[in-house]
Amino acid sequence: MNNLRFTRPSVGRAIGFIAATVVVLGVLAGLVLFANAIATHHDSHPTATGDYVRLFILDVTFWGPMALLAIWQITLPLILVSGLAAASLHRKPAS
Repeated sequence: MNNLRFTRPSVGRAIGFIAATVVVLGVLAGLVLFANAIATHHDSHPTATGDYVRLFILDVTFWGPMALLAIWQITLPLILVSGLAAASLHRKPAS
């Protein structure tokens, strides 16, 4: 851990890390929504596997990012700060 340092990131690196943070948090939010849908599902007849697959894809690609947009006052600063912090970490060259 001693070989990590903070430096000013380039614009491209900062945008790339912020975009990666958006994707990761969107997928995580979708997984949480999917798990919630599975855990709270109460139905008397069995559900087809294809319905679960469609729900998973829709949660990860659409509803997860929409959940982030719904609370943008919290998630926007979180995404920007964590993306810029990750972009500014560099390893020291081995000496």
